[in-house]
Amino acid sequence: HVTVSFYRWAAGMGRNGISNQFRTWDLRTGKEVDVWQWFGAKSEVGSYDMSALPARLKAVLFKDVVIDQECKLDYQGHGYYHLSLTDTGVRFWEEAYGSGCEQDFKLSYAELAPFLTAQGKQPGLAVLLVGEDPASLVYVRNKVKACGDVGFHSVLEKYEADLTEAALLARIDALNADPAIHGILVQMPLPRHINPHKVIEAISTSKDVDGYSV
Repeated sequence: HVTVSFYRWAAGMGRNGISNQFRTWDLRTGKEVDVWQWFGAKSEVGSYDMSALPARLKAVLFKDVVIDQECKLDYQGHGYYHLSLTDTGVRFWEEAYGSGCEQDFKLSYAELAPFLTAQGKQPGLAVLLVGEDPASLVYVRNKVKACGDVGFHSVLEKYEADLTEAALLARIDALNADPAIHGILVQMPLPRHINPHKVIEAISTSKDVDGYSV
């Protein structure tokens, strides 16, 4: 996914002439997505990226927040937050109204997993390793560990080096149809008798973790 900021400033209108929208696209499909749906909400019509915080998300973000008396009296936030994706997680923040009391939160991708799971969308990764290459084995184990660290579902399938090309392609086809698997990674290099181009072409473009099919 990628988030793009659209900034507009209408001259002569002061603060009221400034608008800032954050819109997110799925790079695999090219379709715009409403990231608020990951948290059981949806963006306000026409805003693209703003919504009130769902109760569960608000409880997590405000867990250790203490609003001092001055902000309680001069609080100008209206309960609607922008949302955008960053390189480290998801950011939620209110429009700046000059009071200094606006909230700005960041949720790491590791902290995001429970919300996706609650929506029935726990990300799933399947890693296929053919043969016993030591470097490849370390690499795929680290991938599986990273999935566990952030609460993702993962499957590591290890096969002997004499696995047939047809058997590998059949397994990929099954994973393409598995709704619990959202990404497929076939570790390279493959044994000489398996054509890597056929393997890459067999992986669904929507599940191609390495992006070879793009």
